[in-house]
Amino acid sequence: MKRVIPVFLTLVFLFGSTGVVWSAAANTGPSFDCDRASTPTEKAICSSEMLSRLDRALAIVYKKKRAKLAAGSENLAAFLDEQRQWNKKRSSTCGNNVQCLSRIYQERIDFLAASTQIYAIKGGKFFTDEGEVPLGCFSELMIQLNGDDIVAAVYLDRTVLRGCITSNKHVLDENKNYRFSIEKEKKNDVFWIRICELNSGSMGQYCDKLIIQFVKRRYLTPKGNKDVVSIEKLGEWK
Repeated sequence: MKRVIPVFLTLVFLFGSTGVVWSAAANTGPSFDCDRASTPTEKAICSSEMLSRLDRALAIVYKKKRAKLAAGSENLAAFLDEQRQWNKKRSSTCGNNVQCLSRIYQERIDFLAASTQIYAIKGGKFFTDEGEVPLGCFSELMIQLNGDDIVAAVYLDRTVLRGCITSNKHVLDENKNYRFSIEKEKKNDVFWIRICELNSGSMGQYCDKLIIQFVKRRYLTPKGNKDVVSIEKLGEWK
């Protein structure tokens, strides 16, 4: 069988339990080296231009989703296990049946594309496609000094106007007025965070321990609906 020569950066992950090293390959084959294909499923993929194309597409969406999951997090561990289980199902359910493989690949691609993470974590900071999330956006969810607890969610990205990331209310230059840490990362995009607002009064700072979740909130307009990346307050932790 003709060897597929990788021409792009190796993706450096094992895709499944077969031991085949998956890499972004030339557009004539799948994302793995067909010379190392050993199972009926892998050989069927290498023999089909359509399945090879689907395999490359799946490798791309997989890489994008994995790249946004923090190393060592529960979310990453769950995602890797989910992919291993899918690979086992792919082989046990379809074998070398091209029609079955085509269907199961397309379903997986659609699922991962729809569930691609809406945020990223870099250096202990959160980002969306619109940029870094100012710490003031998280402070909106804090309990007020007078005991008021009235804000349940914050739009981070644009609705039809500016969301918190691009608003004039909270800017990155004001991050120096806060202390922020991610204490735990849980499943389903839930985080335990600690945020302190610094002040010049006798208290010095006021802190809150929040449980938040990244979500897409539906925003309704006369011209149509839009799903907006947001943070929701689920509660507090001790």
